[in-house]
Amino acid sequence: MEISTPKKPPPIYIHNILNINSMINELKTLDCGGFRHITVENNKVKLNMDLIDGYRKVIDYLKTHQAEFHTYQIKSDKAFRVVIRGLHHSCNIEFMMSKLKELGYEPIQMLPVRHPITKLPLPLFFLDLKHNPKNPEIYSLSRLYNGIIKAEPPKPRKTIVQCMRCQQFGHTRNFCNQTARCVKCEGLHPTEKCNKPKDTPPICTNCKGNHPANYRGCPEHIRLQRGATRHQTIPYRSQPAPGTSSLDKTSASPPELKKVPAQDAPFSDIHRESSNRPLYSSIAASSVNKQGVPQGSILAPFLYLIYTHDIPTPKSDSLTVAQFADDIAVLSKGDTGEEVTTNLQNFLQEIEKWNKKWRTAMNTNKS
Repeated sequence: MEISTPKKPPPIYIHNILNINSMINELKTLDCGGFRHITVENNKVKLNMDLIDGYRKVIDYLKTHQAEFHTYQIKSDKAFRVVIRGLHHSCNIEFMMSKLKELGYEPIQMLPVRHPITKLPLPLFFLDLKHNPKNPEIYSLSRLYNGIIKAEPPKPRKTIVQCMRCQQFGHTRNFCNQTARCVKCEGLHPTEKCNKPKDTPPICTNCKGNHPANYRGCPEHIRLQRGATRHQTIPYRSQPAPGTSSLDKTSASPPELKKVPAQDAPFSDIHRESSNRPLYSSIAASSVNKQGVPQGSILAPFLYLIYTHDIPTPKSDSLTVAQFADDIAVLSKGDTGEEVTTNLQNFLQEIEKWNKKWRTAMNTNKS
C-alpha cells in the first residue's frame, strides 16, 4: 500500500518585518501548524509552512492586516494547461469545450492566441483543464469536431517573470500584496492611474534609469536573468528599445552584424568579463580559449565583430567584398581574365597575412 506524502505549500515572502519575535508569536496564535523562517534580506523573511491549510490561514491573516508580502500559486491549484494547434480562430469556444467534456475532460477555459507583434489571431488556443488522471491522454488527441488538431504542452518560460503590481521580478501580481508601483513614473500608484505627461521621460523603479520598469534591457532585469539562466542555454536576441514591442520569443533572431568603430567599443568591459574565463561543454572538461571567439555565447556576435574589425578591405574599385557573419565573398572585375585573377590573388594574399597574424584559417572545403 502506497502512502502519499502531503505536498508542501509554496513559500511566503513577508516584507518590512521589524520584529521577528512579534511575527512568530502572531503565527503561533493562528494554529497554522509547523513553520520555518529565514531572513533573506534586511526586514524580508521567507516563511515555509508545513501544511497547506496553515498556508491558507497565514495568507488570509496577512491580507486582513494589509501586510506586504508575495507568494506563489499552490501546485494543486494550478490548471493543467495544454496548447491546441490547428483550430481556426473563429471556432465556437463553448462548443469545443462541450465536446471536450463529452470526451471525459474538465475544461476551465479556452483562450485564443494572437501574434505578439501583429496582433492577428493564430490557429492556437490555450486550454486549461481541471486536475484529472485522464489529462495526459489529451496529447494523443488528434481530432476534435472533425478538425485535425495537435495537443502539446506549453513551452517553458525562458525569461524571469515580473510583477505588474509592484514591478519587482520573480513573482506575479496575482500573488502579490505589496504596495503598487507605476511602471512609468516610479510613483506609489497603479499604472492605470498614472498622470505622467507624455513628454516626461519614464523612470524605472528598479534601477532608476530613464525607461519603463518592464523594459527588458533594464540592468536589474539583465542581472537577475543572467543569474537565473547561468546553467541554461538561451537563444541570443537583442533587447528592444524602450517603448517598442519585443520580438516573438520563439522566433527572435540575432541583430544584423555591422562594423563597430574601435574607439567606440567598450574594450575594458569586454576584457574584464571575458579574459581568462574557462569554457564548459556537456561532453568535455573546461578549457581556456586561446584564439578565435567562443561560439554559442551571448557575447559571441559582438566579440566576433571586434575580432574581425581590422580584416583587410579592398583598395581598388575592381574588388568588392560581401560579408555575412563568418562568410566572406570576394568579387573581382576587369577587362581580361588575367586581370580578374590577379586582383583576386593579391587580395587573398592580404587575407592570408591577416589569418597568420590572428591564428585563423580559411575553410578550404568551402572556398
